[in-house]
Amino acid sequence: MKRFDMKKFTFVLIGINIIFFIFISTYYRPKVVNTINDDVEQRDTYLNIITTNKFIYSATKQLVKDKHNVTYMFNNNFDSMNFKFTNDSLDNVSKYDLLLYMGSSSEPWINDFINGLKKGKVGIVNLSRGTKTLNYIKSQTIAGYDIKINPYYWLSPDEYKIMLYNIKSSIQDKDPKNRDFYEDNYDEMISELDKESKDVKDTVNVLSGYTIYTTDEDLDYLTKYLGIDVIKLTDLTKIEDYKKMLGESASKTLILYSDQAKFNEFSSKINGTSYYQMQIKIPEYDDQYRYYLENISLKFKGLNKKL
Repeated sequence: MKRFDMKKFTFVLIGINIIFFIFISTYYRPKVVNTINDDVEQRDTYLNIITTNKFIYSATKQLVKDKHNVTYMFNNNFDSMNFKFTNDSLDNVSKYDLLLYMGSSSEPWINDFINGLKKGKVGIVNLSRGTKTLNYIKSQTIAGYDIKINPYYWLSPDEYKIMLYNIKSSIQDKDPKNRDFYEDNYDEMISELDKESKDVKDTVNVLSGYTIYTTDEDLDYLTKYLGIDVIKLTDLTKIEDYKKMLGESASKTLILYSDQAKFNEFSSKINGTSYYQMQIKIPEYDDQYRYYLENISLKFKGLNKKL
């Protein structure tokens, strides 16, 4: 019987072990490393976003859904215009990742507020950037501020689109991984806006044959967007001229306005003249934009029924 050779057996085992370790070192990668890397790659960015009003908040929420935390400072124009900030409010906003504000005189205190913020973390975005702003004929004093730029650029769907684009782009810059997600939501919002805007433009033809006047300038962006030629009756020192002009008008007359107080002051001085009147209210910050457009369509259609 052949004797078992222990030396040869030992050499064979050593050779097998050497080959095994060479294979392991060449081809094997610890799974724990892959798990960590995958977690880093899959971890989503989570943003804390603050807007100066609920109007911007609503649009931002439509874009981001539940991906980020979104909050707002004011839900009405009075509080926004009369805001007096403190060190506590500056410290609070400085902790956010993004501050989105309307711009174009909507927040007359914003420049001083921005100068007081702690720099480094919070990204600051003026949503009126790129819009075509209009000036008031005569500057207005609101909450102690001298306002020269008409702040209601977003009453024009074209300018509102730019505002939405600025919101989308600022979030994409902060969270590029989900760029397509925001792009898809933005495209959906623009598609709906285009449909609603077309409905408004389709009703404008009812104004054919009218001479259109206005007692305030806040609707300038809207009338320009709709292509409505408007004669402004904003200087009450010329009331006798206005009264004569309205009395001699050969066409149907419509006075379009947003500010009820200014219209009342004007109308009380032009007794004896005949005209139609239409108020288009500027939406509050908690109103949906589509309701604003739907209301305009209903107003124009209602005017048509009066004829």
